[in-house]
Amino acid sequence: MNGELAKYTVLTSKFLLALGAANYILALFNINVLSLITNEYILRAVMLMIGLSGLYHLFSKQYYLPHLGPTEIHLVGKNFNLDSAGGDNFITGELTNLPPNSVVVYWTHEISFSTSGVTMSNDIGKATIGSRRPPDLKSKKLRVYYRYKLPSSNLFSQIHSKQVKTKN
Repeated sequence: MNGELAKYTVLTSKFLLALGAANYILALFNINVLSLITNEYILRAVMLMIGLSGLYHLFSKQYYLPHLGPTEIHLVGKNFNLDSAGGDNFITGELTNLPPNSVVVYWTHEISFSTSGVTMSNDIGKATIGSRRPPDLKSKKLRVYYRYKLPSSNLFSQIHSKQVKTKN
């Protein structure tokens, strides 16, 4: 799901959940907001959408782990240069399908300063990342976790994960 569609899906489902919650609260006072809908098929469709919205949020990992969602990250001394001083222990890879010219914060499963970094995506949404080769890396693929700066916002995206083929 692309970013805009996902945003509107979440907003719509939150609105429907609020509508369902308000209806339940008002039902305590014998007021049923949904009874204003006179067409039975439309009423069933609205009730189905409220139920599906509840299930969507119930099975969404952001419901249980909200820290995985969009967040603010304050970058001090933004150094976007890859330091390949590690020689043979330094590997590079590429992230794709990012917003153009966006800041990308990334890390591997072995969290340390030498396996994480900050870079920029280029005009076509690709970013080159660099990391010290984790000691347990046996293949040419590395699991990378990353967030990117959302366009026209100060927020960074939710956490993404990708298997990156290393170039060396």
